[in-house]
Amino acid sequence: MFVIKKIHYVLFLVLFLGLFSLTSCSSKDSDIISTVYAGYDLSNAVLGKDSELSTEMLVKPGVDIHSFEPSGVTIRSILNSKLFIYVGGEDDSEWVEKEILPSLKGTTKVINMFDCLRDKGVKLLGEEAPESAEEEALEEEAEDEEYDSHVWTSPKNAIIILEAIRDAIIEIDSVNKDKYIENTKNYVASLNTIDSEIRNVVSTARTNYIVMGDRFPLLYFVREYGIEYDAAFNGCSSNKDASNKTIVSLSNKVMEHELSYIFVIEMSSSTVANAIKETIDSYITNNTYSGKSPDILTFYSMQNIAKDDFQKGYTYIDFMNKNIEALKLALN
Repeated sequence: MFVIKKIHYVLFLVLFLGLFSLTSCSSKDSDIISTVYAGYDLSNAVLGKDSELSTEMLVKPGVDIHSFEPSGVTIRSILNSKLFIYVGGEDDSEWVEKEILPSLKGTTKVINMFDCLRDKGVKLLGEEAPESAEEEALEEEAEDEEYDSHVWTSPKNAIIILEAIRDAIIEIDSVNKDKYIENTKNYVASLNTIDSEIRNVVSTARTNYIVMGDRFPLLYFVREYGIEYDAAFNGCSSNKDASNKTIVSLSNKVMEHELSYIFVIEMSSSTVANAIKETIDSYITNNTYSGKSPDILTFYSMQNIAKDDFQKGYTYIDFMNKNIEALKLALN
């Protein structure tokens, strides 16, 4: 009997220590945590290679941030981090302000992207319902005014956020200050190059109009570069199925502007875009439209990214270069 009790005690101890070990490791996994991919990538840009500081994207690759709910383990990891980066919009502000900010230690620095931009005089843009959007979206816009969360889609905004992250990291690790300043300088140069290339594409294009058969998380991007648009849903909509009225309206816009491409965002099912394409194809078959059947292109909004792209190590710069190539096709 004594032997059995002793065995039970030993097993309990092993399990307890194992769980304690896992808990300890998980709380020390990451020094810098961001709720979205953009903050994660910009942090890595500042740190460069072989940094002793670790980074983590809170919402795992391939997961829709709009449905994200933090677990107890997630909250504990944030509270034990050295730097926490969040957007400040409706996707993350509610749980961050309720669960995180009141419990943070004085050693954890916090970056709110909205605040970074406000401090530099950037005007935040309110969410807007696209012209062809569902009636529900128009009603939501009228009832509950929110700021569009996707601030980083403008490279100019990304620079401001990047420099705020740099300053916070230097406060955490001043020994490597010169390295962080140099890395940031190089990334800013790359972002400025991206900005110049986009402006050149838009200024020399046949049209400045795009159609998104999807949510539209690109408000800051199109406002920065003078691009007009229509879309099925606003940037933070949870809708995935568009009405026939919306499909027809967007199809008419494609034909009116003689567009050869319909955009979707990354990880999209392309259901709405395919419906638009099929509608236009039916007009072509019936000889009521003489244009070409549109193809579907992806525009990367970088709120989150696909697992494969994450594993390949794609950066904000890589995705923006893909967007530039897509714009060259779509606007011409």
